[in-house]
Amino acid sequence: MVFTAIGFLLFREPAGPPALPEATPTAERSESQGTDAEMKPTPVPPPPVDPRAAGRPALLPPNRADLRSIPPHPDAVAIGTDAFTPEQELDVLANLLLLYREAIGSVPTGEKNAHIMNALRGNNPERQSWFPLEHPRLSPEGDLLDPWGTPYFFHNLSSTRLEVRSAGPDREMFSDDDLIRK
Repeated sequence: MVFTAIGFLLFREPAGPPALPEATPTAERSESQGTDAEMKPTPVPPPPVDPRAAGRPALLPPNRADLRSIPPHPDAVAIGTDAFTPEQELDVLANLLLLYREAIGSVPTGEKNAHIMNALRGNNPERQSWFPLEHPRLSPEGDLLDPWGTPYFFHNLSSTRLEVRSAGPDREMFSDDDLIRK
């Protein structure tokens, strides 16, 4: 009896081809195509690539029309005024990056200061702006400048940590008077 059951399983006719998942490309048959062998699959286009997606650098400044109608953080607006010392400015930047991480899930990424600032200015998946689009401390290239006119240096330590460095009064990056926040 056991051999009969095994033989039945081995020698029975297959019930038909397995069902394909719905996401599989479909085939189109034109008037000139006759058999299934001549059918050509319809190509499925790849999903659109959004350069503002999480984990990608925000290469371009945000478009004001795309932003949510939430004003930037008031401390960001006050950077460059008498409200903060240079050391406190780094604390404000570290806090803005923390707020960004809480909302987006990671710190902004990019090779340049401007990429980080573009993300903080609204070129991010949430279209949230923590930093004003226009600010007196932003260079024409979009870099945020420290109190001495040198672009801040942003260094990704991980997906959740970013180091912010100011060149300090001597305007020489990686010297003894640099100001650093992690």
